Amino acid sequence: MSVDIFVSHAQNGEDVVLRRAFRDLTGPGFYVDIGACHPTEDSVTLHFYEQGWRGINVEPDEVLHAALAEARPRDANICAAIGRTRGRATFQPTGIRGHGTLDPGLARIRAGQAEGAQVPVFTLPDIIDCYGPEDGEVAFLKVDVEGWETEVLASADWDRHRPRVVLVEAVDDTGRPTHEAWEPALLAHRYRFALFDGLNRFYVREEDAALLLPRLAAPANVLDGWRHAREQDAIGRAEALAAKLSAAEARADALGADAEEARSEAFAAVRRREADAEEARREALAAVRQREADAEEARREALAAVRRQEDAVQASVAEARNVLEAELQRAREAEASALRREEAAEARLAELEAATALAPAPAPVAVAAPDRSAEVSNLEVQIANLEAQVAAMRRSTSWRASYPIRLAGKTVYRLAGRNG
Repeated sequence: MSVDIFVSHAQNGEDVVLRRAFRDLTGPGFYVDIGACHPTEDSVTLHFYEQGWRGINVEPDEVLHAALAEARPRDANICAAIGRTRGRATFQPTGIRGHGTLDPGLARIRAGQAEGAQVPVFTLPDIIDCYGPEDGEVAFLKVDVEGWETEVLASADWDRHRPRVVLVEAVDDTGRPTHEAWEPALLAHRYRFALFDGLNRFYVREEDAALLLPRLAAPANVLDGWRHAREQDAIGRAEALAAKLSAAEARADALGADAEEARSEAFAAVRRREADAEEARREALAAVRQREADAEEARREALAAVRRQEDAVQASVAEARNVLEAELQRAREAEASALRREEAAEARLAELEAATALAPAPAPVAVAAPDRSAEVSNLEVQIANLEAQVAAMRRSTSWRASYPIRLAGKTVYRLAGRNG
């Protein structure tokens, strides 16, 4: 179960104590703040103003008064001082918020010989009569005037205007108590001391002592469930920073997810490219192997063609050799036949010579030998043509193709040499 935290804007938790004191007040109350200072920072009355209360803010510093007038339009904001008698007084600003003073001795300590500003001075009854509530009921009077407290409290009409609670800053700059100068007057007018919180003294009018003294018995503490505005602002900033950090982490997670997705896509693309490259490599290797197979097939076919050509050449050479050998054989046979005829003719001639040895010698008869020159010439032409073909085949660039031709040539030359 969540508990609402009360956010205090006061310097020392004074609004926490006052809230506790007036927790059963029905409807908005009324306050009087002498030395109101800033409308929000270290303000005792801001919480109550935000709850619909209104009041009188007296502040002699022109800059702070202007801020009050702008931020508190529902309040009566008076740029003046409160004192025993009406008139004018010198207010000495020091440049430090809340340290300006009407006390001459404190002014010399805090501001040296700096020139102060003249401000009007009113009494407490003056401002309450002019700006106070119609029923005259003031819930609390707060006095923080930097050494001028005696003058403020001495100006009050405690019989006509009786705030239910009075709280007064009761220490000097060193922390020493200062209440002995003005407390007797309060006690004399039937106010009861209730609490000292280390900075302020709280008093309760005699009429409300039974109700309010127990509520004001302790300073602001953990049981009040409160937190100072500065702490709340720090928490708010921390929460805002945490929210920003969470948003940044969410963005970082989203970016991380995007990066992971991009990385996965990149890896997938790389894998696809690797697969495509592997497929292309396989296809290229298959193409190379196919080309090698085609080349081997072409080589085999070329070799087979060469072998067929060699076989054809060898068959041609064999056929040519057979033809030549047949022609040579016929030439030899013709030559032998001619030789036999010549021998027969010579034998016949010898017979005739022997038979006619006794007879008168007849005129010599010339026997012409057969003329074989035409046949020889024809053979020589054929041999020359065959030698020309062999020479052409020898000029071929293919050694394996020309080898059978060279072999045939050698054979032809051997045949020609043997029969020459």
